[in-house]
This record gives sequence, C-alpha cells and structure tokens, in this order.
Amino acid sequence: THPGEANPQSVYGDFLSVNKQYPEARDQYRISLNLDKKNLRAWQQLLILESELKHFNTMEEESEEALGLFPDQSFLYLFNGIAKIQNKKYEDAAKTLVSGSKLVVDNDQEQIDFYSNLGDVYDKLKKFEDSDKYYQKALNIDGSNVYVLNNWAYYLSLRNEQLEKAAEMSKRSNEISPNNGNF
Repeated sequence: THPGEANPQSVYGDFLSVNKQYPEARDQYRISLNLDKKNLRAWQQLLILESELKHFNTMEEESEEALGLFPDQSFLYLFNGIAKIQNKKYEDAAKTLVSGSKLVVDNDQEQIDFYSNLGDVYDKLKKFEDSDKYYQKALNIDGSNVYVLNNWAYYLSLRNEQLEKAAEMSKRSNEISPNNGNF
C-alpha cells in the first residue's frame, strides 16, 4: 500500500527472506535502497542475501556503494573483502580487510571473521608469515573456532610446514565438529 516508501519495501524483504525467497527479498531491499540509500540495515540484509546467493560481483559493487555512504561500518569492509576474495582480487581484498579490521569494536566474532579471511587471503598471496599471524590472532580470540583450526591446518599441510601443529589443529576441529565432511 506504500510503494513510494522505503521501510515497507524493506519489511517485505524481511518476510521474503524469512521464507527463503532470497532473489525476491533481494529485489525488495534494492527497491527500498533506491528510495532511501541511508538505510544501513537494508544494505546489510542485501549483502547477506548476495552472499547467500553467491552473487559476488554484485556483492562487491553494492558493498562499495554502501562503503561510500557508511565508511565507518566495519561489516561493510568484511562483505567487500569476502566478495573480492571470491572474485580473486586478493591484494585488494587484503587491503580492504585490514582497513575494516581496525574499525571493529567489542565484537569478537566479527574480528575473528576478519582475521580468518585475512589468513585465507594471505595464503592465496603466498604471504605465509602474514597468513599464520592472522590465523593465530583469530585463535587468540577463540581457540575453538573450527573454521580457523581446519583452514590453518589445511594450508600448513599443503605447505608441508609445522605438520605436528597442523595435525593437532585438524584433530581438534574434528573433535569439536565430528562427522563434518569438510574437516
């Protein structure tokens, strides 16, 4: 009943998202943002859906637009960095993730997400010392993070380095998350 207002479009996007109608929800968030670009929550929901749909090219473009409006929001850097990793823009991803990681305040999970993605991207860049540093930073926050334990163990094994440590971390990730085929 209010097609010219941003909030009803965003709320409709929420309903569609809850019902796992992701493409339709994404469209509603876009309509909402075309009416009001300053709706930070709509940007966040849009980027979550782009990630869920694995539309990393548009996720990168939209997160860059959102960063232009909200340069102090760490989660926008995270989405942008993840999109750049998926688009194989590793150097750009590393710069974005480092910048965003400095903006995180009182959010351990978000900080772990930045550090683990930095560990991944620096491994892709063959900057192994930096990769190890960021994985360790993530584990310093949460030593039971299965994603970090598994990925760091995997990359160490590929490099044929610190194999005892890799075996320990791999074993621990499997103890924490048994029967996970990824681990």
